Amino acid sequence: MAGITINQKNDRTNHEKIIRIMPNTPAQISKGISVWNSTNNLSEIEKNKIEKALNSFGKSIYLDDESMINFSTAYLEVVPGFFYRILESFIFAGEKIGLSKEVSKKIAIETFIGSAELINITENSPKNLREAVTSPGGLQKQVLTY
Repeated sequence: MAGITINQKNDRTNHEKIIRIMPNTPAQISKGISVWNSTNNLSEIEKNKIEKALNSFGKSIYLDDESMINFSTAYLEVVPGFFYRILESFIFAGEKIGLSKEVSKKIAIETFIGSAELINITENSPKNLREAVTSPGGLQKQVLTY
């Protein structure tokens, strides 16, 4: 039912209270993020219950503007795909330098997880953290500008 607005759902179902939710695939392991919106007649108690339920799949963000769900849907689903593609490239690169696939995969995954957590915990920007590990004339500087 992606792309169907709350008003369209209301016309089809004739329900007073409607919730529109879009999770992403990491919700399968309770590490996803869902964006959602609802009809204006939901009470705060109902919204809190919905948010609590959605948070069991990871995190959730209520979007005041329902139209942003359409844009967020594309974003929510594209980001994991890009992540997986980048991860594939790092695993391949590790194998090319002689690491086993298992070791290369472990290094890449743990580095991604740790880097994401570092951003989350320190609330530092990815740009600042990247610049902190990119010394002038160093390997990272050369690779990142290649």
